[in-house]
Amino acid sequence: MKILHFADAHINATQSGRWDPDTGLPVRIMDFLKSLDAIIDTAIEEEVELFLFSGDAYKNQTPVPAHQAAFDSRILRLEAAKIPTYLLVGNHDSSASMRDHALTSFKTFGTEYVKVVDTICHISCADYDIVALPWVHKSKLIVGEVIQQLEDLIEQTDPSTPNIFLGHCSVTGAKFSSERMVMLGEDLILPLQLLTQSGFDYCALGHIHKMQDLNPDRLPDGNGPPVIYPGSIESVDWGEAGEEKGFMIVELEKGQPAKIEFRNLDTRPMDDYKIKLENKEDPIGEIRARIEERAQNGHNGHMIRMKLQYPEQWAGLINAQEVEKLFPDAFSTQIVMDPIRESRSRLDLDKDIAQYSPSDLLEIWMGQKNIPEAEQGELMVKARGIFEGSEV
Repeated sequence: MKILHFADAHINATQSGRWDPDTGLPVRIMDFLKSLDAIIDTAIEEEVELFLFSGDAYKNQTPVPAHQAAFDSRILRLEAAKIPTYLLVGNHDSSASMRDHALTSFKTFGTEYVKVVDTICHISCADYDIVALPWVHKSKLIVGEVIQQLEDLIEQTDPSTPNIFLGHCSVTGAKFSSERMVMLGEDLILPLQLLTQSGFDYCALGHIHKMQDLNPDRLPDGNGPPVIYPGSIESVDWGEAGEEKGFMIVELEKGQPAKIEFRNLDTRPMDDYKIKLENKEDPIGEIRARIEERAQNGHNGHMIRMKLQYPEQWAGLINAQEVEKLFPDAFSTQIVMDPIRESRSRLDLDKDIAQYSPSDLLEIWMGQKNIPEAEQGELMVKARGIFEGSEV
């Protein structure tokens, strides 16, 4: 059977910046919807037999109607195509009570093929078995009880059909992007062995935005299933800049190793520059040269973040607006000024200021100002002559 698996859509992750005049939505939201369109198109065109979404449709559990309509209308295309679809509730979709969540609308549509999964459960049908774990809120999190519940459900699965784990959670060994809404005591972390040694043929995970296979060393004759985080469908923040974004196409046949393929999505490029300036005479020229070294094809439509480090006394030489002009065709430009402040020599608090000689104080001052040592020696000779009342 052919499966499409994706996660972490976060449709309304970014609500600022330019707006699309045709839809009235922020252009960045349109970027996320473009990726979702590509996923839905693939599922329909390639006639997948199972469509799995591993949670976090939105950035919060109360999306505005326009965002909800945009997501719902796309998912309902799967209903029209009669593709069995399971939408798992993620942490960003849910509230503490878990009575309501951002995917509740699908429970009122009366859909036959699109199903919302908001409880820990076993889904059994003729062609496959799914053990599902939506986000478990910290108020209900007793790790031992959750794992026991999963183990009980695993025992109910039919070993003659492909068995799938569908979960929105953390798993031991996973690597995070910077977007980590995980705090000690709040995140359910499943042991990897629970997934690799329970007879699953494929583990469809969501919650972590970095694409990864947690069981890459499996052997052709077994050693556990692919344990896959497909990652988010667009970069949610700058910590994800440079990461590949996409979704999984999976071929499952009972008794055979799963065949998996990561399909890249065409997402908006994010260029994150960090430059430590060294040329006081022409800082803009130095920035331009450093950009040209890295970007040969320009920045048309790119999101740009430029972090500039420089001695704080150069602040008046660097104009953020002039730096922005270096990216005339960028989608957005963010300039972060990061002046390097000189470390200050500290006086001994146990020593009265009067106990310092003028020469001592001058030496401390020259150190603060980074005056070259060769010049310090010459200045000290002249200063001592002044301090002693003689001409040098």
